[in-house]
Amino acid sequence: MPIPATIQSVPKYPSKLTIFRIPASPFYWARYYDSGRIFKRTTKTDQTQEAFKAAIAFYEELLVRKTGGLMIGKTSRFEVCAKEMLKLQESRIKRGELSASLNVNEQSRLRVHMLPYFRAYDVGQIDYTVIETYLNTLTEKGLKVATLKLHESLLRKVLKHAHRKQIIPHLPAFPTITLEDDPRGYFNSWEYTKLQSNAKALIGTEIVVRNQQGKAKRRMRFTQELHNLILFMVNTYVRPSDIKTLKHSHVAVVRKDNTYLRLSPPTTKKHNKPIISMPVAVKVYERQQQYQAERELAKDDDYVFMPEHRNRDYAYVQLVRLFYHLLDVTDLRLDAKGTVRTLYSLRHTAIMFRITKGDNIDWNTLAQNARTSAEMITRFYGSHYQNEMNVAQLQSLKPSKKRKKA
Repeated sequence: MPIPATIQSVPKYPSKLTIFRIPASPFYWARYYDSGRIFKRTTKTDQTQEAFKAAIAFYEELLVRKTGGLMIGKTSRFEVCAKEMLKLQESRIKRGELSASLNVNEQSRLRVHMLPYFRAYDVGQIDYTVIETYLNTLTEKGLKVATLKLHESLLRKVLKHAHRKQIIPHLPAFPTITLEDDPRGYFNSWEYTKLQSNAKALIGTEIVVRNQQGKAKRRMRFTQELHNLILFMVNTYVRPSDIKTLKHSHVAVVRKDNTYLRLSPPTTKKHNKPIISMPVAVKVYERQQQYQAERELAKDDDYVFMPEHRNRDYAYVQLVRLFYHLLDVTDLRLDAKGTVRTLYSLRHTAIMFRITKGDNIDWNTLAQNARTSAEMITRFYGSHYQNEMNVAQLQSLKPSKKRKKA
């Protein structure tokens, strides 16, 4: 509440524009009444004439926003709109509509890059040029095109939220970012055999990672678990992220006309249908289950891989470290095109094996089972489907009358 004795109208301006002081602040505040609302802002000065100047600037800013059809008030700040958008998105995450990791990733992008750049902006000030300049600064920092697309998507969501709240009259134009497909590397049959056989041969071997001074920084040991993981992923199509969350309660062994695992891990990228494995996966899972049972870690609520680590991010990092060391030992870190292989390459390999080895397999069925889309199969997996992989079909001939007689 203002101190009554300090209230002063700004000379030569509407009487509704005033400055005043309050008990809780050493500074003057500016106040303006418009359309049934009171707008206030600190002038950040205790000098009367400077407070008048700050109040006039505040008044003119309100007029400009009102003339432009923009909502006036603090909710127009980019930071406020971004936090509101994340809060609403969190509600959708709790309802299971979106991935739980979405807000974590987008909060990181906001904190590290977006807020330091846009904190001083009102959303109405963000136009094509501002967006293009922001994306150019990210490019100069070395961020890749795929990452720029993620920043563009997040910025668009914040501005869409502002538009729905009628803070801005329309969305600005966005620069076009051309994203070329960058398929992950996979293992051909020979490389896969080399990888899994070396994983088996290295069981019991200890790895010592040393710092620059030569002191041991980390010790890891190859176990049966990594060998099982490689076979499991190539025969089940699961993503690495599924390995973090997969529990024994998510796995059912089915023995009917066909033998397979029915996997029901938590929803991944809006896909929640069960995954049907190859027959080999049953033996691999039962071997992994026995391996964990010997350590009393094979209950329904236990994780299938590295259940001793309740911190699943740490468990995943440990598996990745072991896998990368295996790639280095086997000289398989890069494929023939120089593409870096990761744990995700095992899923890529699983799908490629079905494309190249399956008997006229339907790509839509494959996509559904792998919890992806037929378009993704065509773009990212089918891109490796070279003509030489299907020579018999390329060389096939329709039966002619002469050949029929013969």
